[in-house]
Amino acid sequence: MSNSIQRSAILILSVVTLFSGLQARGKSVIKVGNDVIVRPGKTVKSAVSIGGDVRVYGTVEKDAVAVGGSVYVGPNAEIREDAVSVGGDVSMEQGGVIYGDVVEVSGFRLGSVFMPIQQSCWWGIPWGFRLVSFFGLLALAFLSVLLLPNQVTGVSKIIETDVPRAILYGIIAGILFVPLMIMMAVSILGIPLIPFTVMITILMALFGYFAVATVLGGRILTSANRPEPSILLNVFLGLIILWIIGLIPVLGRLIKIVVYVIGLGGVLIAIVERRRLSRVRVTVENPKTEENAGE
Repeated sequence: MSNSIQRSAILILSVVTLFSGLQARGKSVIKVGNDVIVRPGKTVKSAVSIGGDVRVYGTVEKDAVAVGGSVYVGPNAEIREDAVSVGGDVSMEQGGVIYGDVVEVSGFRLGSVFMPIQQSCWWGIPWGFRLVSFFGLLALAFLSVLLLPNQVTGVSKIIETDVPRAILYGIIAGILFVPLMIMMAVSILGIPLIPFTVMITILMALFGYFAVATVLGGRILTSANRPEPSILLNVFLGLIILWIIGLIPVLGRLIKIVVYVIGLGGVLIAIVERRRLSRVRVTVENPKTEENAGE
């Protein structure tokens, strides 16, 4: 446990150092959830926005990239290398110049991808949408339990026995998600993988959410003298409780965000342990002996 925490801390420090270096240069502008605006007369090295637009009225020496948004080039503005938009378009006013390639990947918006999570946990959405989203989440949970019962049980046991580790892994995943998106966005080969990566991350978080609901429902039924309750009953009761908690303004949203973080961390731990056990199994089945080495 201590070794994994040390490795995780080193990883977090590396990410912080990476972002510090980007800011120290003072020439690259990278934002998450907001637009990047290059003012007239200003020059930046690169302009990258994840979840927003890139609006260029000055000069971008290298690439302008918008993931989940559009790239707009104003009059007399310049992008000296590529203009890339994933989920939007690239538009240019008369007098604007793009010296490199124009890349548009349509049909993908971060807002639409995250809508199922938003509808399940955000305060202020009409009751009709809340009920529809809840029943959709419930159907997806039942489908996961019926198709992957062992996996749901395995992740639930991890979360139940080691919540701090699950929180740690979930936080690390959240921290690393942003630089991963940035690295993929500035690579032409990585751009087509962005929708797939986002969807996989969301599915993992949802799967972990169902596992947390299973733990919560199981504990309640056990405390009510219901030995060995059904996993379907566990997840059903747990989802109802989490849905009710989500109705609390502000606090409910924060609690459900924590639940998603714990669930994602539990799924990642399960994946890591599965890979470790696979390596151990291969080592046991094919031990390196002197005779094997001689052969």
